[in-house]
Amino acid sequence: MTTPAACLLSCVVAAWALAGCASFPDSPADFSVQPHLTPNVASVVPPTPVAATGTTSSEGGAPTQPDGGGQATTRTPDTTRTTGTTAPTEPPAGGTEASDPCAPPALPVVAVCLDDPWGLAPLPDGQSALVGERTSGRILTVAAGQQPRLVATIAGVDASRGGGLLGIALSPYYVEDSLVYAYVTTATDARIVRIAPKGEPKVIVSGLPAGGAHPGGAIAFGSDGLLYVATGSGDGGGSGGAGSSGGGSSAGGSGGGKSGAGGSGAAGSAEALSVLRFDTFGKPAGAGARATTSTPGDAKTAVVATGFADPTGICPIPGGRIAVVDHRGTGDALILVRDGADYRTLADGDTLWTFGVGDGGASDCAVSDGALLATGRTTQRVTRIQMRSGGGFSGEPEALLDREYGLLRTVVTGPGEQAWLTTANRPAGIGYDGAARDPGPAPPRTPGPSDDRVIVLPPGGGGGDGGVD
Repeated sequence: MTTPAACLLSCVVAAWALAGCASFPDSPADFSVQPHLTPNVASVVPPTPVAATGTTSSEGGAPTQPDGGGQATTRTPDTTRTTGTTAPTEPPAGGTEASDPCAPPALPVVAVCLDDPWGLAPLPDGQSALVGERTSGRILTVAAGQQPRLVATIAGVDASRGGGLLGIALSPYYVEDSLVYAYVTTATDARIVRIAPKGEPKVIVSGLPAGGAHPGGAIAFGSDGLLYVATGSGDGGGSGGAGSSGGGSSAGGSGGGKSGAGGSGAAGSAEALSVLRFDTFGKPAGAGARATTSTPGDAKTAVVATGFADPTGICPIPGGRIAVVDHRGTGDALILVRDGADYRTLADGDTLWTFGVGDGGASDCAVSDGALLATGRTTQRVTRIQMRSGGGFSGEPEALLDREYGLLRTVVTGPGEQAWLTTANRPAGIGYDGAARDPGPAPPRTPGPSDDRVIVLPPGGGGGDGGVD
């Protein structure tokens, strides 16, 4: 046929055929990483401050999640979740609480009224991020001036003993494949889950240690495109962060660290209290796997390094390396991860920096705008330490967001060197592992009706005062 109608019909059929191919296969055999894929970079436009209002956004209001019957139900913000008070002890910088505490906030606060936000992954647009709620298993998209939107709910998470949905990370090629990776604990094990657009979360690694006193769960992709995972202790609790402390001191591997502390080693399976490495399909890519390609079976292990006490933070650092925040006997150490290393006793060069108990310790780490950022374990601030281009640190540590938003837990660097953070104020006085929290230099903050939150800071921390210029 040569009529215009026939030509139009041909175009429609062709378009339909192309649309039918737009899917995200789950099977590794059907997907391979191509060398032309684009890294997660973007032309970043810093978020525009938005005045807090009492209305919901036009993007669909509060997030939804399936109920017991499989239907979506609207999440009503909980405005009564306080412990003995009806208002926060202090308003966030830049204004007072809105009449609706769960209304879209003003920057630098991006999102409020979150349930134990833990995993955090800034998106390539520089304007939004994915945040995982530890206890609910929900992953939400948050952006300034908008209500959070539900992306996925991971079923079966076990939030006891500090477990649950503990870490999320974007695929190294997220702008093409839109894949998200999550670390979760269940009643029987810990797992790595891969989430494709409009698809059900798929377990790609299972059987990791879980059930001990320290769940671990920090994950991050390295510059090599591989997924690094800091695991926790298995059944029986391992030997934990309260274990023996080592003698001597550990000067920072680059000449900038404070005195180090030893710790007790891994217990249970070989993966317990270790850093593991996988490819994007969940195939082990640890030190043993890299050492040989001819030995079959258990030589192809996922273990990169062992001997950690209680790893809770992980971050890429300059030079293509990975560092882990590990809770030791007398302080928290930022340990440089090396293939095949055993960190039961720290040696000179193992520790980049240590955070003493008296200084509030550390929970998580990131590198932004040439500086190391660390959230405090008991302090209500971010510590910023300038890094030298040739390695090591310079100057004195600087406090950001000091007592402005309460306890801060996760810190991740996003596009444009912006620092994204989550707070950890609910419940008051309780640590990440469910135990009573040592108040340290600052008393625990009484949670307000807007807790918990996601916060974003420009490079340099807004001039060091915690605000946005």
